[in-house]
Amino acid sequence: MVWVLALFFLLLLALVIYQFISQQRFLKKKTSETMNKDLLEEVETEQEEMLRKKKIFDASMEEARKKINRDKEEL
Repeated sequence: MVWVLALFFLLLLALVIYQFISQQRFLKKKTSETMNKDLLEEVETEQEEMLRKKKIFDASMEEARKKINRDKEEL
């Protein structure tokens, strides 16, 4: 009976070691290697859209700051 438990324990230990090694290999890969090509393209498109919106937002914030400064100078 003890040998069955020892065998089961060794099997579980081998499974944990295998999972650890495969996870380490996966984590060492680049994102572009592991990600689906369509998904990677979608993420890049969303990043470009975000940058475009950020530029518009920054421009409007700068315009608002200029207006506030002009209003302060008029007072």
